[in-house]
Amino acid sequence: MSEDSARRLNVLGGAIILGDGAPLGGAGAHRHRIALLTLLARHQLPVSRDKLIAFLWPERDTEAARNLLKVAVHGLRKVLGEDAIRSVGDQLALDLALVSCDVADFDRAIAAKDLATAASLYGGVFLDGFFLKEAPEFDQWVETERTQLAATYARVIEQLASDADARGDAHEAARWYRVLAAHDPLRADVAMRLMRALAATGDSQSAIRHATVFATLRESAELDVEPSVAQLAHELSTAPTPAPRAASYDEAPVATAATSERRAKRLPWMGIGASLAIAVIVVVGAARARTASSRAAATKINSNAVAIFPFRVSGADPSLAYLGDGMAELLAAEFTGDGGPSALDPATVARAVGREGDSTANRELTMALGRRLGAGRVLTGSVVGTPQRMTVNATLLDAESGELLASAMLVAGSADSLPKIIGAVAAKLLSRDAGTWRLSAKDPGTTSTDALRSFIDGRAQYRAGRADDAFRSFAHALDLDSTFVLAAYWLTVNAKIQRPLSETTARRAYELAWSARSRLGADRRELLEAMLGAKGPGVSQSYADFLRAIERTSVNQPTSPEAWILLGDLYFHRGSLAGYPDWAARARAAFERGVSLDTLLGAVSHLASLAYRDHDMKTHARWLAQLERIGPEHSLTLREQYAAAIVGSNADGVRTARERWVRTGDAYRDSYDGFPWAVGIMPSSELDSLIATLTQLARTDEERRRAI
Repeated sequence: MSEDSARRLNVLGGAIILGDGAPLGGAGAHRHRIALLTLLARHQLPVSRDKLIAFLWPERDTEAARNLLKVAVHGLRKVLGEDAIRSVGDQLALDLALVSCDVADFDRAIAAKDLATAASLYGGVFLDGFFLKEAPEFDQWVETERTQLAATYARVIEQLASDADARGDAHEAARWYRVLAAHDPLRADVAMRLMRALAATGDSQSAIRHATVFATLRESAELDVEPSVAQLAHELSTAPTPAPRAASYDEAPVATAATSERRAKRLPWMGIGASLAIAVIVVVGAARARTASSRAAATKINSNAVAIFPFRVSGADPSLAYLGDGMAELLAAEFTGDGGPSALDPATVARAVGREGDSTANRELTMALGRRLGAGRVLTGSVVGTPQRMTVNATLLDAESGELLASAMLVAGSADSLPKIIGAVAAKLLSRDAGTWRLSAKDPGTTSTDALRSFIDGRAQYRAGRADDAFRSFAHALDLDSTFVLAAYWLTVNAKIQRPLSETTARRAYELAWSARSRLGADRRELLEAMLGAKGPGVSQSYADFLRAIERTSVNQPTSPEAWILLGDLYFHRGSLAGYPDWAARARAAFERGVSLDTLLGAVSHLASLAYRDHDMKTHARWLAQLERIGPEHSLTLREQYAAAIVGSNADGVRTARERWVRTGDAYRDSYDGFPWAVGIMPSSELDSLIATLTQLARTDEERRRAI
């Protein structure tokens, strides 16, 4: 193929396929086909069809997506030539000898250290203005590539400028620094290098003007103004103007009396310009400082906190839907906080996403939500495919700067190999120094896929307020793998917040969680030790010690909903007996803090009970409405409906509400504590009716014993 008739893919600064020097229309202009060619050109090695489908048609079922890929390849071969795209088993590869590509040429120039050629090949932002509908994985990959290519280009320009500086070629250095400043206008070190290079050519006015422009740009981007730039502008305004340096030492011009006179006439104007520039910088800096201060006061961002967003799940098979929250749960266990990042509670993140609407396909919105949660890092990802063949993608970003801490990682496998997939994603993050990993990089605490699935189910049930179902799921996970410490930990939390279904199962979880606590992160270890006591589950601790430990944990972990809910529970059930006259106010404050972090049904129920106790039925109705939204038929919701009926309904309404609640079985456990929510409200006649109903509807000896 002659050079004139060669096909070329240009993706730097846009997206276009050229043939005979002109843009190709028809099949060559189809967006999915350009995207397909770009993926092949950028990888430069054969790419599996499954991986291409995961990027380009994630919403389609496997058969339909494979057919679309087949049609796209056929259309491109008609335009580019049959040999342009080669089949290598179940993989596809682009022959770059037949179809050249600017980004591939750019890579080759970099490898050959031909920096000038590389700079000339970078025509602009990778796939600028190009997007695909319903292809978030492709869009995320594009963002990653854009960032990496732009950073490489910046290093090329910076090296060219530095080389010119080293040769003493001020004009050439200034030229390259101008290019670099246009590419990355917010870098203070680049601004100062450009200013020095301009001053070295004798153009201090332009150098000082650039300081003003730089300050304005930083303010527009809500970034702090660098005082070093203002200081350099001041130095240049007061320093004698140097003779301009020529492009080479061999041709350095000699300053004449006329040029000296012209410079002298120009100096007063330069002084005014410098003063104005410095004034602008000072004013802008002060405004920016106030903005930064108010924003910091609103949200304290922990640079080590990671917000792991629910994974997007695409594909025709709904059986993978559990991995949306499940992947976040499992990966959160890997960020432990021991010398590295610590994950926010995934349920807290999921609730925030639910309130804001799904923002995970939009990088800027994801970062903004991460910052609002106080996280310095955000991790997003997706699962595409079927249980037999799925692909997991994960990306870690700096929530403030948008810097890629770990670029898009693709791991393929089947649902049966889920532990291996989690381990592979963890290992890839580890290889990029993205975090400290306490659990084995080979698996997420278990090698049993069934145990993982049961654990994920338990976490979903726990968040939905179905504590008994969650207890069963966590216990089942432990039955499947008796070393699964993550399941033991959450079963312990579940049992401590709500009385366990089985004390024997709970004790087994306590023992495992305690013995394997070194595999948990620092935050979870602290909460575990507070719940079980400093000496472990075999040694009883007093209420006072328990309360102090939970209070301390709440202070140390202000974003832990479990710590606040446990604290509220302690005040609610035992505060009065422990001598706290303000136990109700303490419990209310703790529960409200917990609910603000994660709307767990148990905490909302306690807040409703406190309102009922205070005869505040307006507030009770508000919390009851929230309970009905979370779990309309849950025992806690039915209990509060019963409470509301006592205050406002007729006898038939009270009887119906009472029986509905008792039939859930939860009333028998509540009777163990003497119905604390009803103290001061429930008439003695209704208490007699409740005990009679408990006795009448009891199904087991244990329920009959508790009814008495």
